[in-house]
Amino acid sequence: AGVGGQADESSAEDRLIEGLPLLSFTSQVLAYLPYRVASDPLFIIYNINSLLALRGPDILDRLAAFLRQYGLCSTDEMDEVNYEEDVLEVAAKRELPHHAKEATRMLEPDFALNSFSFLCAEAAALTLLLRLKSFLKSAYDLNESRILSFNPDSKDMFEKAISKAPSLSFNSKLSMGSLAGDENDMATIDKLIFEYAEFRKLMREEASASEEGMELDDVDEDVVMTGQKRRRSLTEDSAAEAELETRAVST
Repeated sequence: AGVGGQADESSAEDRLIEGLPLLSFTSQVLAYLPYRVASDPLFIIYNINSLLALRGPDILDRLAAFLRQYGLCSTDEMDEVNYEEDVLEVAAKRELPHHAKEATRMLEPDFALNSFSFLCAEAAALTLLLRLKSFLKSAYDLNESRILSFNPDSKDMFEKAISKAPSLSFNSKLSMGSLAGDENDMATIDKLIFEYAEFRKLMREEASASEEGMELDDVDEDVVMTGQKRRRSLTEDSAAEAELETRAVST
């Protein structure tokens, strides 16, 4: 049973990694569809946000838990796992990340490279979604506040015609290629580090953009409330003046 379970797990890992080229192609198709009204790209982004909220933090936590056992992540499990750059992200700034001192731990025999490959493949799938969201936002001038206010059950509110910005290209290529071969393949380790680093960076940018969007919504709501109070005050003042004029005429 144990052998069968390992085989099933290995098969799932292989299927995910082998499926990345198809996901890459699909993301490119979605990027270049001829969207005509705002609700179309907003609907795509709405579903991307749902997947990111469901899967993103989980993958970050699992990556941190995996790397923690090798001393490549904070030993404090209560630390925010993606608050800032970690050692592998710094290594990814090199042309050959495996040359970095911190990455040498990945070259040791006890490092479970296959497990890290599977986690990076899951991260790569979300990286494509993060890129696609960013592309659609830029291509159709969609700000975060507008995205957060979108409701798929009220699509008629977002049927405004849109046009795509010219000269924008979508990058659907992933660092991860074929991961078959020697577990200590330096090129494979470099690809995994690049994939890992991009995912973490994009997730931080996503969290920051969402926070800014919510802050703008709060500001807009305050402005609306202030405007309503001002209009109510003006109405009350006008009513009071009218009443005084009526009394003056009566007397």
